[in-house]
Amino acid sequence: MGNSNRHYDIMSKSSKEKKSVRGPASYDREKLYFQVWTRPTENIAEKYGVTGSTIRKMCRAHNIPLPPISYWQRDPKQKDKTIRNAKGILNFLSNKDIVDVTKIANSITLSETVRHPILINHQKSMKKWAQYHNFDELAPINISTFDKNSSGSPALWGCISTEMMPRAYLILDSLFSAFEMVGCTVNSDLSIVIRNETVRFNITECKSETPHTYSDKETEYIEQCLAEGRDHAIRSIDYSFNGQLCFAVEKDCFVRDTGTLNLEDRLCEIFLLLYAKSEKERIIREINEDKNREESERKLIKKMYRAEHDRQIDMLRELENEAEDFERAQRIRRYISAFNQEELNDENRQWVEWASGMADWLDPSIAAKDKYFGRREHKKSEKEKKLLKFKSE
Repeated sequence: MGNSNRHYDIMSKSSKEKKSVRGPASYDREKLYFQVWTRPTENIAEKYGVTGSTIRKMCRAHNIPLPPISYWQRDPKQKDKTIRNAKGILNFLSNKDIVDVTKIANSITLSETVRHPILINHQKSMKKWAQYHNFDELAPINISTFDKNSSGSPALWGCISTEMMPRAYLILDSLFSAFEMVGCTVNSDLSIVIRNETVRFNITECKSETPHTYSDKETEYIEQCLAEGRDHAIRSIDYSFNGQLCFAVEKDCFVRDTGTLNLEDRLCEIFLLLYAKSEKERIIREINEDKNREESERKLIKKMYRAEHDRQIDMLRELENEAEDFERAQRIRRYISAFNQEELNDENRQWVEWASGMADWLDPSIAAKDKYFGRREHKKSEKEKKLLKFKSE
């Protein structure tokens, strides 16, 4: 399987001579791959005037896997069963809404062509990305299905072979059209906004394990590693796309091609499951919002506690600074009272008056203003309040 655009002749030369062909004698491999998984081979053969055996031989010759015969044995009761289960799936809706949504789900039919603008743009993005990037089609699929894509690649890149991508587009086109009929919108990353909730999903093509065929170069490298006692990273198993699609609604909820039904037969079921997922997304969102709100409140309380803690420290330091000034003022007053006022001369009286003024200037309870020093900032530290002389000119 590959991304080849080669054309293959569906009929041999002798067949062309014997049969009247109502279609082109050569056919694109990717288109043939897509057709055999969406229509029975007998229908395809009838279109081109060949036998079903010829179509199957061409598929085998060009490594195109064929669905089993039971794949087309559809169960007509499957959709009716899905509709009957809708009320249980959509039990979070009112009865009227259940009826409306179920009507849309029941009316979904597979699109014949891709018409949705989001998908048309996505096809262009895939082609543009493929010009500069490759993915190993034989490697196991290891994709984070429901997370936002941070690699920059388009959605579904590396999940589906080129041959099955048209089939995936038609399935999505059918679903997107149905969702828009009930007021939903589609995002550019192919997620759907249902009831204001973003619902993500993924479509992957299943893979089959086959023993890896080592090339001469790989064999030589492995022998060299063994001789040097080193491990090698060349895989022993290849994982080949097998044409069976799987629509993953959630990690533990998916719909896939089976022996009796394919995704195209289960569009109604997929639609209802995606719609039901919107309720789970709402619950998860509200739980996360509550957690975020609680976390924000916890951080705010912690921030307020720290701010108050620091404010209390500042207030205590300011109180200590004011108490030190008050103690100095009281010490000066005690010193002044030790003098006998009656024995003081005029000069000493002037000194006592000045000293009393300095005590009042130091006392935060009075906070007197001095002619030279202004008002003392009692709350500041001793270093900040230190009096400095003018520098000599």
